[in-house]
Amino acid sequence: MNKTYLQKLKEYILNHPALNNPFLKELGRGLEFEELKKYELLRSPTSSEGSFVEMLEKVSKNIPVPYNKPLIENLADELGQSTTYGINVPHAELARRLKRALGIGGIILEPSPGTQQYVKMQKILGLTKDPCALAGFWALEYSLGREHCLAIEGIEKKEFYGLNAENYEYHRVHAIGDLEKHAPAFESLIIQLANEYNQKRLNNWAKKVLTARKSHLDSLQKYLLMTNF
Repeated sequence: MNKTYLQKLKEYILNHPALNNPFLKELGRGLEFEELKKYELLRSPTSSEGSFVEMLEKVSKNIPVPYNKPLIENLADELGQSTTYGINVPHAELARRLKRALGIGGIILEPSPGTQQYVKMQKILGLTKDPCALAGFWALEYSLGREHCLAIEGIEKKEFYGLNAENYEYHRVHAIGDLEKHAPAFESLIIQLANEYNQKRLNNWAKKVLTARKSHLDSLQKYLLMTNF
């Protein structure tokens, strides 16, 4: 029964607009060079350089054992304390390397309202002690993994960027880690949690996170067209 529930929740996540957003399609086709630079700057507040690591640091202490294990492992990867990807560099440094390669190191853009909403959701996740929030993290890993995969596709289609694979290592480690390591790590724990009482709570966490992700991606598409350096 719980495995059937897990499959239904996974289908909900994979079919959600946050994973099938028009902006992601544009990202996979390849942004123009100026748009790519804006994209990397606008997503920065939510990423390894911003609220993402702070969220993991807090929630990995707040959620009880054993449910915090995949969160601790994710944090170790972010801090460069794991060699899962054949590289043990903090992901924030990888993000800075990409921005330097794009010529935008040190530049900061004001986050859009949709991105601010997503950052707020990350802060809520960081403070929760509810193990059912793992459904939200599961949804987050699938959503982020798809975004990073499409970012790589788009970059590799645009040779005129002048980037090599080392420049966008940041996206590669997340594409691999989010989809192949971190998302699967939540499954057995969600199955344990998915009794009749908890299923509604699990659903609500997934919905909250994906709603915030959709707002963020919608705003990226809008603000790429109007934000100037």
